[in-house]
Amino acid sequence: MSADGQIVASGRRGRRFHILVIAGTVGLVVVPVVVDEFPRETARWFAAAATERALERDWAGAIQRLDRALAWDPGNAELLLVRAAQKLDARQWESGLADCDAARRIDPGIRGVGAVRSQLLQHLGQHRAAIAEWKQMLREAANEPETRRAEVLNGLAYTQAVGGLELDEALEAVNESLKSLGTDAIELDPGGYLLFARGYSALQNDDLGLALSSLDQAVEKAEDAYRRHARRWKALASERRDGARFEERVQALKPHLAGVLQLRSEVLQKLDRLAEAERDRNRVEELASNGNISMNVPLSLSRAVQRVENVASYLDTRGYIHVRLADPAAALEDLEHAVTLIRWVRQAFPWHLDIMRHEILDIRPLLLAQERHYLTEAVIRYHRMLAYEANGKKELAARDREAILDLGFEPGPHLF
Repeated sequence: MSADGQIVASGRRGRRFHILVIAGTVGLVVVPVVVDEFPRETARWFAAAATERALERDWAGAIQRLDRALAWDPGNAELLLVRAAQKLDARQWESGLADCDAARRIDPGIRGVGAVRSQLLQHLGQHRAAIAEWKQMLREAANEPETRRAEVLNGLAYTQAVGGLELDEALEAVNESLKSLGTDAIELDPGGYLLFARGYSALQNDDLGLALSSLDQAVEKAEDAYRRHARRWKALASERRDGARFEERVQALKPHLAGVLQLRSEVLQKLDRLAEAERDRNRVEELASNGNISMNVPLSLSRAVQRVENVASYLDTRGYIHVRLADPAAALEDLEHAVTLIRWVRQAFPWHLDIMRHEILDIRPLLLAQERHYLTEAVIRYHRMLAYEANGKKELAARDREAILDLGFEPGPHLF
């Protein structure tokens, strides 16, 4: 599988892998044609055609083209897994399971098959078997990086929530996933965080105008959030009330604000706006405690989007667990935040296209990512809809239902 395909199979989002698995087919077409490779090359072209159909949500057409691809290359485990993923959307769940099992027989170590198989089992109501797939993946991730283990824990927790099983264990698992992200990722304003990354990526491309406009907005958001939380913290302290939560947020916001200011000063320096650059450096010094200041290191926009999407996914999982535990108030706290996060991810998508416009050779992987964002928002809104209904907020629940339909999905127990 291509490098992109390996990322796809790793289950980066913690669930909804089928769209990611499909993206792996895009990388299968860039192989030179030689006579001995003709059957495999023909299969790759049919796989690429299936991706085109998937982008149109023509699941039957996609499966038909994958059937033709596999006729040319019947021993290709990756194509079998991609077809199984397409069958999720086509509601051909039994047939999808057969494809997963065939892929495993050909390549016992193929990554991603457990996640797709788990979803198929969930649709068939076999929740304990679906959970068992994730527990096996968790054992296999024991020696992998913390981020990978966090993703698998989230996948396990979500699968337990869908089945309404082992919910206390699920809550522990998703809290561990959230802990791996750090306080700053959860507490930061997603708009400011993504604008910071947009500014950094623009600077890397020597687009100083875009870098400065992005960082101006990021600084404004960061300063506003810092002032609001600091003011609340001081007010509680003066009333001798517990302001620990606001203190924690202030401490998380300070390195972010300092990092944004430092990066903007670099851009201003390059633009020969020296007085403004000095102003930003002085503001960084004001934020220091005892002469010391830690600063967040900027991420590329693609990495920042991935991180924000992970936070949204993990909070959605926890919110849905609270729905299943009949705690709608706790559920709404997480799900409201998750909706905000994923909407910012969607807003950042055209930014990514703009920054990468000179490097993009094939737009299909990005379009598949956009489709994943639509699905993720639909799922989160569905969970929030359930929480609103449990809270008696029928009008808000109805709005979420309409939003889900507008995104192109049907709210119901098979939306996950």
